[in-house]
Amino acid sequence: MSARIQLCIDGQPTRREVARLGRLQRLLWPWARAGRGQAGVICGSWLRPARWVHTFGARGPVDVVFLRADGVVLEVASRVAPWKLLSCRQATSALRLRPGAARRLGLQPGMALDLMS
Repeated sequence: MSARIQLCIDGQPTRREVARLGRLQRLLWPWARAGRGQAGVICGSWLRPARWVHTFGARGPVDVVFLRADGVVLEVASRVAPWKLLSCRQATSALRLRPGAARRLGLQPGMALDLMS
C-alpha cells in the first residue's frame, strides 16, 4: 500500500505529493499505480531506504533526486533513460519523479525537502 505525502521545499509546502511505496512496489515500477487517474497530484515516488534507484521497465525518462537522512538534496539526475541503475553512497532515500519535475520544482543540491508522513 502506498501513502501520499505532501512535498515541502525549503520549508514551503507545494501542491505536489509523492507516494511512499512499500519495498515490493518500489522494486516493480517507479509509479506502482500510485495516483493513477490523478494527473498533476502525484509527481513521483519516495523510496526509503534507497542508495540506488533503477529505471528498469520505464517507458521513458525519469528524474532521480538522492537525499540525506535530514532531507537535504545530495544529487539530482534529470531525464534518466530507461534501463539504468543509479547510486549515491551517502543517500538514505531518493525521489523518483516524472521527467522534468526536478527542474520545474527547482530542486538543486543543498536544498532541504520535508517528506514527513
